Amino acid sequence: MAKTRNRGLALAQQLWVTLRRERPEDLHRRLLADLESQALRGRLAPRDAWRLFKRHAEFRSFCSNGWLTQFGVYDFNGPSQFHFSLVRQFDVLDPHSDEYKQLEIVLYNEPTRELKSLGSWNLWSFKFPTLGKYFEAVEANPLFQRILSDQDEPWTFEIVLEGT
Repeated sequence: MAKTRNRGLALAQQLWVTLRRERPEDLHRRLLADLESQALRGRLAPRDAWRLFKRHAEFRSFCSNGWLTQFGVYDFNGPSQFHFSLVRQFDVLDPHSDEYKQLEIVLYNEPTRELKSLGSWNLWSFKFPTLGKYFEAVEANPLFQRILSDQDEPWTFEIVLEGT
């Protein structure tokens, strides 16, 4: 944004930037709409989920956020499944709360021998100077690349927005 000496214009520019930011709930609806247009009968390929996750980085939020990529075999919701999880975490705008909201794309697959061999892994964005550097670090992980190269039937998935 260009600097200006006109205080009214500067305030209007700041308001415009603020209005262009979205709440986590708005980003959740946008992500659902985008996924609906890409998903085939409730299934999604890991590579497509990753592209969408990165593309949604351009949508700004009122809240500060962190990004998390993780995978592994877990039994959170019943039988063990391989989870490939892409998370955007938002601070709740309450100074008296340490709660967060998390918008998550979770892909599930059977825990095949190949997927089990990957083990579990996670990486948060907080230690990286930019989101671009974080995405580069994730993509540099050879285990992550093995998931993206999966050409089998697309995985089942869900989109979750929840508080921590």
